[in-house]
Amino acid sequence: YGEKHPMATPAQKFRPHLFFNLGRIVSYFVLGGIIALAGEAFKLSGTMLGLITIIVGSVMLVLGIQLTELFPRVSAGVVAMPSTISKALGMKGHETREYSNKNALVGGALTFFLPCGFTQAMQIYAVTSGSFIAGALIMSIFALGTAPGLLGIGGVVSLLGGNAMKNFYRFAGALVFVLAIVNLTHGINLTGWGVIDLSKPITKDTSAPPPASPANSSLKNVELGEGVQIARMDQVAYGYEPDYFEVKKGIKVKWIVNSKTQYSCASALMLPAMGIQEYLKPGENEFEFTPDETGTLRFSCAMGMYTGRFKVVE
Repeated sequence: YGEKHPMATPAQKFRPHLFFNLGRIVSYFVLGGIIALAGEAFKLSGTMLGLITIIVGSVMLVLGIQLTELFPRVSAGVVAMPSTISKALGMKGHETREYSNKNALVGGALTFFLPCGFTQAMQIYAVTSGSFIAGALIMSIFALGTAPGLLGIGGVVSLLGGNAMKNFYRFAGALVFVLAIVNLTHGINLTGWGVIDLSKPITKDTSAPPPASPANSSLKNVELGEGVQIARMDQVAYGYEPDYFEVKKGIKVKWIVNSKTQYSCASALMLPAMGIQEYLKPGENEFEFTPDETGTLRFSCAMGMYTGRFKVVE
């Protein structure tokens, strides 16, 4: 809107942000209540979450390049919704390329489905509430609490003009580009196509063996019991401790996960190969599975940001 209406007043440039945030708050209230009632049915598979994250990351990548204006051919293009989706939302023809209050409302509403760790943590909290009102209040208050930051950015943009606005867009484009790369790596983690953990220092020596387990086990971070292998792990705000285990093939594994910080996307735990996909409850959560092949079983949060693995040996 700002680029297409350079002569607009700051108040006019700020109006789109108001509609965007209004759509966001209303949708978070309604959809927060719905997912609280849906409960477990709201969960998407790791592959589906990964594909959504990769699609969003790809769109962000193009938008970031466009904002920097480093590549004129890319900047000349327009990123718009597929026509079938835009028509279903009541957006027809050229309206998908021009600003309208309705489009701003819909755009804000759709942010509920973006793969954001903060939003997912609150969605997990809403799902576990089991009440429409509780879920609606949790998500709408979260939207209200984050609105000042979004409106603050909108206010800054509304006051800028000329070269200052161009420089701001370029800075924003560079930031969006970096976030796009992060989203793409998280999406790849969720699909299982590979694992790239950007949450850990790149100087970490991942080839070094983790500390040994108790004396009754030659496996890393695993205790041997009566016909069972016991793996204990803490889920904290920034991931999992420990995040590496060695287990034997063909023997049942009892995975005990102590959730210490529920309001983190790390509390949505996924081990796709063993069919485990759960919202952790505060305290100890137990899962059992039997690995029948050697290799690596990878687990992660629902965003693909925090990862870990089981190494299955003979």
